[in-house]
Amino acid sequence: MSIGREDISPEGLTPIDPRLKVISASSDHLLVDAGETGDEYRLGGTVDFTIDYGALLMAMTSPYVEKRYVLGTEPIDANATVELIDLETTGLASHLLDHGLREDMSGIGFDCIQAENAAADLTTLPLWLTAEAWQNTRIPIATEPGTDLGAIIFASHGDIEQLLSSAADLHGPSLENTVLVGVKNATVDHKRALDEYGVLLVTIDEIDRHGMAALMPRVLAAAGQGVNGVHVHFDMDIIDGRVLGVDDTTHLGGLTFREAHLAAEFISETGLTRSISIGSVAAADSDPLGRQATFVDGLVASLLGRKVVKA
Repeated sequence: MSIGREDISPEGLTPIDPRLKVISASSDHLLVDAGETGDEYRLGGTVDFTIDYGALLMAMTSPYVEKRYVLGTEPIDANATVELIDLETTGLASHLLDHGLREDMSGIGFDCIQAENAAADLTTLPLWLTAEAWQNTRIPIATEPGTDLGAIIFASHGDIEQLLSSAADLHGPSLENTVLVGVKNATVDHKRALDEYGVLLVTIDEIDRHGMAALMPRVLAAAGQGVNGVHVHFDMDIIDGRVLGVDDTTHLGGLTFREAHLAAEFISETGLTRSISIGSVAAADSDPLGRQATFVDGLVASLLGRKVVKA
């Protein structure tokens, strides 16, 4: 097997399959006796082990071992209903529905309903929509006792004040489980305050340097540990304007189409999403061709399980 003493302590490995026995290891390969299993294990397959503390320590500190974080929360139910809720500005939900949100949701097993049409006893996944950026709006995250959520907030501004204000009246996420992603505008004082309260900051510069695929496992581990799920917020002003049909220079330099969808797909794979909000949403008169609405519809679908390659 392609793992050795450079990556892990072989003495600390115990195969889950009792028919397998660890024999020895070189620096980069592990020799396992599978003689009792016939041809059950083949080239390219996997073997599961339990590990002791020493082996775990080596694996977690080795740069050559890929880490995938599996967090212990129940995924959202299949065939759930997404409830669209306009905050402050009316007509945003209708604009998304007019450009295909219901069709996008039905393709992955979800129904869509506007808040005014939802029955009081219907269990839904809330999708809040606002024309304001996250720091200028009140998104009612985790308003019920015992439903602490983390939050992954894709936004341009890294200001702590909105998070503190929300936490003060029990409307906000757990601060130590909050991650701000893609921030373009944050002062040293903002960063110091975020660090003080345990909020993880991932700047657009870090995304440029390291890539979304390398950063999202860290984001998910920080947001999802020890809570009942996460709230996901996307501000549309974090997306490169060219994706949304806005070509002036003030909207350049945000997340690309694939960066945004890749982040959403990472989140979807965890099953942690409990609620969603989209900020800086354009109304129909500001988005006459529906470019932004179509993008938002697809992004929500990615957050809830749509993949590039369908099963």
